[in-house]
Amino acid sequence: MRTGIGAGPSGAAQHQSSHYVYDAHSGAIIAVYHFVGQAPESDSDRMEQIRANSQEASGIPIERLAVLTNPDLPAGTGGLRADHAAKRLVREASTVDPPIRP
Repeated sequence: MRTGIGAGPSGAAQHQSSHYVYDAHSGAIIAVYHFVGQAPESDSDRMEQIRANSQEASGIPIERLAVLTNPDLPAGTGGLRADHAAKRLVREASTVDPPIRP
């Protein structure tokens, strides 16, 4: 999700970023972090901590965890997963036929 820069307190610019932590082997999304009002330079400093927190919560080895930062969300109704080779999020085909269509 592209969030970019918005107005902050006292008219200061405010940085926002979303980080999707996923299993590089299966593409399963393990965690999503959204930061608002943090300095853009600190994004890279947080990556290792994000991966370490996700590893501790999921039990997946840290070497298998990867992070997508500010990916575009594909349209659709199916579940999300990460395509590690393409470095993007993709929708899985929905197996449920909703009774009400958008």
